[in-house]
Amino acid sequence: MSDVEDDGKTSNDKRTAQVRLKARRRGYRHVARRAGYSPHYVSPASHLDVSTPVLSDAETIRACQWAPLLADKPAYAGITEFEERTQLSFESLPKSAAKVIRQSGEAYLRRLTLGAMQRASDQQKTRASVNMVQAETRPLQRMQKYSFVAPHGLVRFAQGHDNANCRINKLDEDVEQMAAEKKGLLKEQPKKREAMLADKLALKKKKGDEDGEPDVQDEPAAKKRKKRTGSA
Repeated sequence: MSDVEDDGKTSNDKRTAQVRLKARRRGYRHVARRAGYSPHYVSPASHLDVSTPVLSDAETIRACQWAPLLADKPAYAGITEFEERTQLSFESLPKSAAKVIRQSGEAYLRRLTLGAMQRASDQQKTRASVNMVQAETRPLQRMQKYSFVAPHGLVRFAQGHDNANCRINKLDEDVEQMAAEKKGLLKEQPKKREAMLADKLALKKKKGDEDGEPDVQDEPAAKKRKKRTGSA
């Protein structure tokens, strides 16, 4: 009997995927228990009663510096949002500043989790769905600078997807907007990203020259002097 299944995956691959899924879920439960979410008791203010952070400093920095690498694909609604988010991804974020951002994100994430899981419990569901999370984030949309309820890039990906299960319909105005994006936005984004990257490299080089860093050929001599000074 062949190990190859109908969908093209071997039984070994399916077994490995199942083991990884169970390990990931165990990890999520471990983090949830440490963060105060326990099946043995219910906290009425778990979004405020923070014992152990759900987010780490590294996850906060990675989230703040995230930006799409494919600039020729639709990701944001306009060039202004693309420019601001890409510029943020180029900026350094020390851990001291990341801790401040994490504190705000911690309360936001806990409040969102509490609301979504409450909706799942009211509907007698074992897990929260995308619609439940969207119902919690929709009232906050007008207070956010950019839309996050339905990401622009995700909508465009689903509208152009070939799989019927992943595809969503396109309205006439969507077709017109996609044609306009292809002519303008998708051509401006790569140029804008290259320009910002060039500015960053030039600023880094200028800062290095002002700090008086030694050239590559001077490094061996500097090391020799340091070695002689230390031995003396």
